Amino acid sequence: GPRVEVGNDDGTRAQVFRCSDAFDGRATQEDVYARCGARDVLLRAIGGYAGTVFAYGQTGSGKTYTILGDDRLIAARGYAGHASDGLLPRAARDLFD
Repeated sequence: GPRVEVGNDDGTRAQVFRCSDAFDGRATQEDVYARCGARDVLLRAIGGYAGTVFAYGQTGSGKTYTILGDDRLIAARGYAGHASDGLLPRAARDLFD
């Protein structure tokens, strides 16, 4: 799968991480939800297993947006099924549908 290299301040490589998937700037919220496994975590949690979905990254990299969605739309309309809804509102819809 994709590989992410994290460097030290002096330019040397500090760590290499391998992951099952990575998303670029063209990925939609729907793409991320469909491919990240959040729905599987939800279904297993319903079955009694513990599960966690988390976002990791630099400040300003989009973690809150990925989990929640567009905060301006949330403030104005709530989670009303908008394309920018993040993982949490999508999982909540799956839970109650």
